[in-house]
Order: sequence, then C-alpha cells, then structure tokens
Amino acid sequence: MLLLLLLLLLAASRVREVGIRMALGATRGRIAALVVSQGLRLAAVGSAAGILASLLAGRLLSGILFGVRSVDAATLVLTVAVLALAATLAALIPAVRSARLEPMKALRNN
Repeated sequence: MLLLLLLLLLAASRVREVGIRMALGATRGRIAALVVSQGLRLAAVGSAAGILASLLAGRLLSGILFGVRSVDAATLVLTVAVLALAATLAALIPAVRSARLEPMKALRNN
C-alpha cells in the first residue's frame, strides 16, 4: 500500500514531464513502461534491503531458537516473487493514469 501511494505521488509530480514526452511523440506504452520501471526499481531496492535484513535476523534468531535455520532460500525466493508481483500490480495503476494523460491538458494545468 505504501508503494502504491509513493508511486501515485511520484507520477503526480511528473505530470508536466509526461505531457512534454507525449507532446514530443512518446507512445502511451512507452510512458506506461517508464512509470512501471520506476516502480520496479523502488521494489528492487526494497527487496534487496529486506533480504539483507532477513539474513541478519536469521543469523541472530538461529542462535536463540532451536531448529531454526539461518537461511531459508525457498522462503526468500517465494517472498521476493510475491512482492515483485504485488509491486508490478501496484505500479500499473499510476502507469495507466499517466498513459491516459492528454499532453495539452497536462502542460496547461501546471
């Protein structure tokens, strides 16, 4: 949910840029791809930080709890895959909104 709000704010702050890109000939698909790639970059940074934190926490907890392994690769891979899917779906909402912008209206309103 936080990623979706962040992406909506980023897309809203780039309305003028999207309007200029569309006025210069960028396709709606290219605009959508630009917004989705920005969202996936944010998700990748968050996933990397989460993996690092889980590895550190796993090392701490494996010494305290009986029968807990420090690294569970299957769980990490599945978690990252589910979060990547959720991030992609969350990035599609502002991407579609950005792709539907009318260039002249976007340039006039800002």
